[in-house]
Amino acid sequence: MFANSVADGDPDTEIPIINGDGVGGTGGPINRAPAYVPIEAVYWAATSCIIVNFLDDLGTVVVAIENLSTGSYAQSVINARPGVYLFRISGEAGIYRISFTLSSGQRYTGMFELE
Repeated sequence: MFANSVADGDPDTEIPIINGDGVGGTGGPINRAPAYVPIEAVYWAATSCIIVNFLDDLGTVVVAIENLSTGSYAQSVINARPGVYLFRISGEAGIYRISFTLSSGQRYTGMFELE
């Protein structure tokens, strides 16, 4: 699932969010059909923020953002109700991973690159 760009004219980056448990990690079946993902995200270049839209009330969610190229890491625990949340990042070049871990243990992840 992709988020819509929030500012016309800016080089925003859509972040594909996938169910991180869907590829055999739990020993269960591999989901080959499109799955409902209750999270949308986009990197907004003008403010160096990741804008996350929670589509459902997901309760307590651990949000982790890591620059895999530099090793920088930030983690937040939020009460994820439907709506938009902003997460500021450095904006440094690199490959980033954002992960959302729900209290049920279900995990969603997304990756994007900044040049």
